[in-house]
Amino acid sequence: QTIKDKIKHITENEECEIKKLGDICEIQDGYKFKKNDLNDNKNNIPLIRATYIVNKNLTTYVIEDEKYKKYKIEYGDILMSQVGNVGIICKYLEEQYGYNKMNAFRIRATNINKNYLYFYLKQDMFKNKIITMGSIVNFISIPDLKEILIPIPKNKQLINDMQPLFDKVEELQ
Repeated sequence: QTIKDKIKHITENEECEIKKLGDICEIQDGYKFKKNDLNDNKNNIPLIRATYIVNKNLTTYVIEDEKYKKYKIEYGDILMSQVGNVGIICKYLEEQYGYNKMNAFRIRATNINKNYLYFYLKQDMFKNKIITMGSIVNFISIPDLKEILIPIPKNKQLINDMQPLFDKVEELQ
């Protein structure tokens, strides 16, 4: 049974409390960096573009600056595409923090197990919540994303029991 199967089983068969995504995590969009902010010096801070979600490539860098602090992406943060193929996600697993460029959201778990949240967001159940009228939404806003409801098992041991699986998957990525 995969992690996705286990989460689906839990959300369909166990008693869950329903929380708004905005109540269990921070959601931050990216900064509109200007061309002259960018460089290819790997000693600077990686710029995380929406394409990173799919290809994990770091090719552009930015000089560290306090004004970009709120756009910081750290190890374990979840990235989600904001436009185009909305809802594609990945976990940021780079040791060096980066800065988030526009067109992707940084989702940082605050009141939920970050691994449970990550794997729940990878579920078709979640993707279906951002599909409207039979077609994929080409854009989703932070206020809309914050309103999406997430089932969280009341029995937290169900999530704790999956931690070894979460760790193994992260180790393999």
